[in-house]
Amino acid sequence: MKIKKLFYLITVSTIAGCSWMREAPMQSVNQPNGFVSASINSENIESLPYIAWWSQFDDAQLNGLIESALYNNLDIGIAISNLDSARGQLNQVNLAWIPGISEWGGYSTNPAFGAPGSFVGLFPAYTLNIASLIQQGRLARYGVKYFDAAVDGTRLEIIGAVSSSYFTLLSQQRQLLLLQEYNNDLINLVNLSRKKLDIGIQSDIELSGLQSQQKLIAAQMELTEHNIQLSSNSINYLLNKNPEKVSLSDNFAKFNFTQFNPGDLPSNVLQNRPDIRMAEYAVQMSHAKVGIDYASLFPAIQLDKFIALVNGSTVLSVPNQRGGFQDAYTVAGLEPSIFGAIEADKGAYNAQVYSYVQTVRKALKDTDNAFSANNRFRNNYLNIESAYASLDKKYTLQNNLYKSGIISYPELLQAKLAVDDMRIISNQAKLQHVTALVNLYQQLAGGYKYHNEESNYNKLNIDG
Repeated sequence: MKIKKLFYLITVSTIAGCSWMREAPMQSVNQPNGFVSASINSENIESLPYIAWWSQFDDAQLNGLIESALYNNLDIGIAISNLDSARGQLNQVNLAWIPGISEWGGYSTNPAFGAPGSFVGLFPAYTLNIASLIQQGRLARYGVKYFDAAVDGTRLEIIGAVSSSYFTLLSQQRQLLLLQEYNNDLINLVNLSRKKLDIGIQSDIELSGLQSQQKLIAAQMELTEHNIQLSSNSINYLLNKNPEKVSLSDNFAKFNFTQFNPGDLPSNVLQNRPDIRMAEYAVQMSHAKVGIDYASLFPAIQLDKFIALVNGSTVLSVPNQRGGFQDAYTVAGLEPSIFGAIEADKGAYNAQVYSYVQTVRKALKDTDNAFSANNRFRNNYLNIESAYASLDKKYTLQNNLYKSGIISYPELLQAKLAVDDMRIISNQAKLQHVTALVNLYQQLAGGYKYHNEESNYNKLNIDG
């Protein structure tokens, strides 16, 4: 009775396992038709993964840094090595369809061998669980796809990181120059205030305020110097180099980032983003693992053939007669622990399905946030630039008044300090805008297919 129950359990489990031998049905995720935060004036860019979006900035320094990072960065080397490993596992599964062969030689009176006596021969043996090999192949193929998408994802991250670090470094260099100019103007005003104090036409209250303000600017300059070093170190790290000073031309002021306003649809994001593809492939891989578990319940085919020369007697002599045997049979076994493995892998599969849905939701959230940040920081920068233009116009008028002798030089310096301060604020707003713009291109999966030949990566450049 127990044998019948066991046979029934194996039969039912084997039939149930057939549904796991196919591709996993992907969970449908409801998506909006468009991003809530996308600007109506945005530019719809098709095939964005294949477009070097950073080249539109027309900056040779940035282009060169990204090319160098894609060639030398070790994270890409790790990703490509993992892909090579996945391809090797696929080849291992493919080669498992080929029977193995071993060489035999010696002396035997085993009746199962036909009492060959002295013999020498070849023994091809083939144990084949077709269902298991099919599932192992499916698992390995999706493994290759998963790590291929991981290479794309790494390239995407490197492009975004280099761009952000580059513009941060340029802006901090610009910030330091602006702070130095602000500091020089403050020093001039402090000196004038000290002279007034010496002749008794001004109290030390105003002088103390100016000196305090000058110390604050000096403190900001120290932090800016530190930020410059951090950005330089980030760029060197991305290029697989040791920390050193990165010499860049001071050209941050030339960029007009407001003319770039990318747009896209969620369907394109789901199609292009490497993290979405990786999550999908992870579901298929987990599904295939359950299929492998069930496949172990299927019988395997055992094919053997012994091809040999024998002497056919108990006397040790040189084999001179053909001998051997062949057989074909099925092998079936049951390890009770397999049912625990099935349960565990089903749980892991369900977790991957939830993870896939979560990844899609996160992609939609992050991309909509990126659209919002790009639009808001863009408008913020434009408003600050407008305020700066008005203030600069006011300073020009005040400069004319000074030349006419209507206002004093200290009054003109106060107006100049207001312009200096606004230029510093504008520079910071410009960095916020370009950082948001770079992040938007990254969320839209831009540029990672640009020159995506693995041969372009210098696998031997470990020392930088």
